[in-house]
Amino acid sequence: MMKGILNGVKIADFTQAVAGPLTTRYLGAQGATVVKVECHRYPDSVRFVVPYKDDIPGIDRGTQFAFYNFSKYSVSIDMSKSLGNDVAKRLVAWSDVVIENMSPGSMARHGLDYDSCRQIRPDIIYLSSSSLGREGPLASYAAWGYHHGPLAGFSHLTGWPDRMPCADSIAFTDTVAPSFSVIALLGALLRRRRTGEGAYIDQSQTEAGLYFLGPTLLDWLVNGETASRRGNRDPQKAPHGVFPCRGLEKWVAITVSNDEEWRRFSDALDHQRWLSEERFATFETRKQHEDELEALVSGWTVRHTPEEVTEILQSAGVPAGPVALAGDLFNDPQLAHRGHFGKLEHQLIGQYSHELPSFRFSRVPPQPQRPSPLLGEHHEPVPKDIPGPTD
Repeated sequence: MMKGILNGVKIADFTQAVAGPLTTRYLGAQGATVVKVECHRYPDSVRFVVPYKDDIPGIDRGTQFAFYNFSKYSVSIDMSKSLGNDVAKRLVAWSDVVIENMSPGSMARHGLDYDSCRQIRPDIIYLSSSSLGREGPLASYAAWGYHHGPLAGFSHLTGWPDRMPCADSIAFTDTVAPSFSVIALLGALLRRRRTGEGAYIDQSQTEAGLYFLGPTLLDWLVNGETASRRGNRDPQKAPHGVFPCRGLEKWVAITVSNDEEWRRFSDALDHQRWLSEERFATFETRKQHEDELEALVSGWTVRHTPEEVTEILQSAGVPAGPVALAGDLFNDPQLAHRGHFGKLEHQLIGQYSHELPSFRFSRVPPQPQRPSPLLGEHHEPVPKDIPGPTD
């Protein structure tokens, strides 16, 4: 098997929770050697996030930690102690890249901020990922990924018009910020290959989320329009939403973008009488009568399974798809064909599924992965490669 595209790149991972570990997981999946630094007194907080294997709590039994941290080594270092701090600095000297997402000032207190690490290794590439960046009047703002969505404005846009804003239940920026981090790090690695110079990358996770609200921000800037919650509706499409299907908690998503798609939608539904009514004849009139339209569409979808609705509409060229549950994804024939899920064997969790990258390289096959590490599991194999004594 060919080596990964990042084979030989060494990463010191001082991150926890999601945004940082997911970044290093992406890099490890492509062949980078990632050493995750924790401390038994202050382990990664996600180790204590449910669900646990068999619902039995344990520092090495958390399935979320297993999901975000496979393909990494683990060392436990107490950086507040002189010996631990010395080991951390030797790890920096060994590394090509340092990544951290601690509260601003934390790494500096241990003498491991960028300026200090640059004294240890002048060409180090150093990435800090935090809520709002490391400079500015709110740089010290303490937040988790669940707070970044509201800070960026997503909560104001999420939910129903007559109800309160919805909280971000999936910590949206935690999953999008890593993609920006990876791109920046790859750019810095390429630049160092050409120039021999390192780099400092200061990432704001909230700003990463803002990229996905570009049209909304421009509408306010140019037109003075403030977007608001509209449930599942879209200002440019009708019908557009999630509709009930036959069965318990079965749903299907449907989008009709223009009058041509409406004609195909009507053909697919066998020209039921209401489809030809004047109030639904054009996009403008469909938007004016959207409540009635959605009720009638629901009356049709509820008589079918999500798969039946999808087949009927997709065959007619109308975008539609089932609302999948977790179990549906593992039975999805397309994901199975692409080999999206692999299997890993963990010492305590046992066999569990993990995600392979969503992209494929034509000349580099998917790399073998290692299961997520036990806390401090790799003290013996890792420090042997780190410059200096290890005792």
